Amino acid sequence: MASRVHLLWEAALAVRHHHEWWDGSGYPDGLSGDAIPIEARVIAAADMFDALTKPRPYREALTTDDALMMMRVEAGTHLDPDVFAAFSRYLRSSDNVLTFPMAEAES
Repeated sequence: MASRVHLLWEAALAVRHHHEWWDGSGYPDGLSGDAIPIEARVIAAADMFDALTKPRPYREALTTDDALMMMRVEAGTHLDPDVFAAFSRYLRSSDNVLTFPMAEAES
C-alpha cells in the first residue's frame, strides 16, 4: 500500500510541476533546473510537442520537424535542454511515430 501511495505522490508532483520552466519563470512554484522533477520535465516536452502538432482554432497543426524547431528555441529557457535533446533524438531516429489505441480510434 505504501508503495502505491508513493507512486501516486510522484505522479502528482510530475503533473503539478510540468508547467515549471527550466529558467525558473514557470508555475506554480517557480522551480528551475534540476529542482523540477525529471518526470515533470519529460511531461513538459511531450505536452509542448502535442500542443504544437495538433490543430488549434487559430492555426494548423505543425509538422514534427517544425514543432521540433520551435521546441529547440525553448530548450534552455522553457524546456530542459537534455530532455529536449533526448526527445528530439528519439523522434528523429524512429521511422514510426508513436501511436496509441485512442489516437487510432479517433482517426
